[in-house]
Amino acid sequence: PSFVKLIIFCWTSARHFSRFVWFDSGCINRSSSAELEESIRSMFNWYSNSKVCIVQLANTDFGMESLRSDPWFTRGWTLQELLAPKSIKFFTSYKFQPLTSGSFDDDDKNIDSDSKRGLWNHISDITQILPEQISTFNAGIDHARDALVWLSKRKTTRIEDMAYCLIGLLGIPLTIAYGEGEMAFYRLQVEIVQRSPDMGIFVW
Repeated sequence: PSFVKLIIFCWTSARHFSRFVWFDSGCINRSSSAELEESIRSMFNWYSNSKVCIVQLANTDFGMESLRSDPWFTRGWTLQELLAPKSIKFFTSYKFQPLTSGSFDDDDKNIDSDSKRGLWNHISDITQILPEQISTFNAGIDHARDALVWLSKRKTTRIEDMAYCLIGLLGIPLTIAYGEGEMAFYRLQVEIVQRSPDMGIFVW
């Protein structure tokens, strides 16, 4: 990210009384295959254990009208950013302003709040994920069919990431091997079939 964006990110994290920050575009040494694999395997847990996940919506300037066209909702990797954290704070691309009314510090993932209900109904309509599923998601193979359906509406830059981005969501210990192409998704499906009795995983 740009230096200014990084400063704002750290400042916003401090507002949430966070002593440490982590962001995938700057905290993963992609030249180290060992560190890359560890990060991919651990990412869901890092989001899940975070105090708050700060999301800047790159194509959303004001309000919720432009949410539908924001690429954050179409990327494979951001699926776990949506589901794993206990708390999320959305910001617009314009001057890093909070997407919803309220302060920089309130929790956008509080779906029971009247001020947040409209946001999550909107996000649910875009992602086809129920607000209740978003707010109470726990990783595991029981969500295999749902995860495959959700992922089918998303895309990744590298084809292997269509499999790797589900590792944390499903709790599957898949080996990372960039360059294997579509074989990654085949290996993921084999692991799912071996672990899940749900025949619905073949129909999504």
